[in-house]
Amino acid sequence: MKKGSCWCLIVCLTGLSCTTVFAQEPGGNSRMIRIYEDNDAINLYDIGSDKGYTNGTRLDFFWQQQKRSFLSKLLPAAGANSINTHGWGVMQVMITPDIITRRRPDPTDYPYVGALFATRSLHSANPVKKLSLQSELVLGVMGPPALGEETQKLMHRIIGAQQPRGWDYQKPTDLLLNYNLTISKQLWQHRQWAEVIGNGQIYAGTMLNGAAVGATIRLGKMNPFFNGFIQQFSTDKTQTNRWQFYFTLQPGAELILRNALLEGGVFNHNAKLPDDGYEVQREFAEQEKRRIISRIDLGAVLSKGNVGISFTQKSSSALFKGFSRQEVGNISLHVAW
Repeated sequence: MKKGSCWCLIVCLTGLSCTTVFAQEPGGNSRMIRIYEDNDAINLYDIGSDKGYTNGTRLDFFWQQQKRSFLSKLLPAAGANSINTHGWGVMQVMITPDIITRRRPDPTDYPYVGALFATRSLHSANPVKKLSLQSELVLGVMGPPALGEETQKLMHRIIGAQQPRGWDYQKPTDLLLNYNLTISKQLWQHRQWAEVIGNGQIYAGTMLNGAAVGATIRLGKMNPFFNGFIQQFSTDKTQTNRWQFYFTLQPGAELILRNALLEGGVFNHNAKLPDDGYEVQREFAEQEKRRIISRIDLGAVLSKGNVGISFTQKSSSALFKGFSRQEVGNISLHVAW
């Protein structure tokens, strides 16, 4: 079943992408690859513990194109003057308990769960209105077909870390289908080195339901935010000085109505784990999830020409009550052309 589910995702990704024509936009970098890694072992404030959201690995391909295919029409643009950056991506995420040495996890701890999904996105930035719409379609699976167990055990074997023992109790297989939309509007700007942007977000589907509000503060030497997504991490050859170096601060608050990765999927949430008694305790423990999350992300971006690298320290309230804040670091590499 694992191999069949993975092949299904690959076929969907390949088939849908064949409907899109990649058009080279004149006047600068118009394509970019991003390699993205979240991990609680690379953060600045805490030693990696595997508790809660422990890892997220992602690969994206972005391209600028004004012409829109049938699929991209489901993703809104920011107006006639917008710079439209389309994207395909694939991501795997893992959530694990604080204590991974137990064969049967503590029912009051975080669950074991893996997710594997493909994304189709559009970042539409309007430099005239100082407005951007960032929309995303998500399709994937959670549970054993997501290969979370195999990935974590392999990585722990490579680095010589303690092997997780409780993956037999991971959340069961289910479908993940989501639609995410973020609206960003410039609130204030001082010349070319300081700006404040307000953000609002909604997401709905079988994976995550909720909303968020926040702000993005950027300080330093940088290309304008609304000149397109690729330009935030690269500078084309038409510019005399091709360096960017800036800091980001992103405070926010999030309302989580339902999170399938913690509560189980829509279709198989009543499926029993190996021990029925354990499942009864788990249902009681799930009453302790937080619905309102505070978060603050601190980051830095350094780019020279076509290559950029970013680091972000992500800090948020614990997803379960009684746990300390979630601390995860992100390193991303961007290569444009």
